[in-house]
Amino acid sequence: MYITVGKILEELKNPITRVTFYRLEKRLHFPSGRKTSGKLKWRVYSRTEANIIKRKIIKEYNLPT
Repeated sequence: MYITVGKILEELKNPITRVTFYRLEKRLHFPSGRKTSGKLKWRVYSRTEANIIKRKIIKEYNLPT
């Protein structure tokens, strides 16, 4: 199963937009993940990388866990 940006945002259960995610990605130095093969080249993450990203976002916005 692929863990995409949309899945990470869904797991956070918070109204953070995709645009905000991409801005935070540069500022908070998220793990890079990898791109899928094929035409779409979706950005996908491992479960460990997704958890690191979620922790950084929660810390940045002081969100309840």
